[in-house]
Amino acid sequence: MRPLVVLFLCLFCLSGCYLFRVYQPPQQQGTPITEVELAELNSSYSRADIERKLGSALIEEPLRPQQLLYPYSKREEGQLVKQYVVVIYLDQNDQYQRHEIIGDIAPVQTSQEQQEAPLDPDQTAETLAE
Repeated sequence: MRPLVVLFLCLFCLSGCYLFRVYQPPQQQGTPITEVELAELNSSYSRADIERKLGSALIEEPLRPQQLLYPYSKREEGQLVKQYVVVIYLDQNDQYQRHEIIGDIAPVQTSQEQQEAPLDPDQTAETLAE
């Protein structure tokens, strides 16, 4: 009887990290950029102006010097919540030409999370008022 209790106790202690989740703080990597900041960019902005406004680009490709890449990702509890890359295109004179967003600036949700997501009372009131 005693070896059986010791065996169960050892198994329970060894599986503790699996049964009880350890807190994982949110991890944010990259430069968070809002749509408002992107809307303010215009053709009069130079590379220096863009870097002053958005920060220095995390990735500068040597084969494409007219592109500035700003990747961003955020994880909460080990799950990917948000991920996107903002690509800024410059012309030959290093002036802003256009930008492109690869991925969603809005949070990424799986279809199951969308079905189980609780309703926001403020958002529901706004949709009913419309």
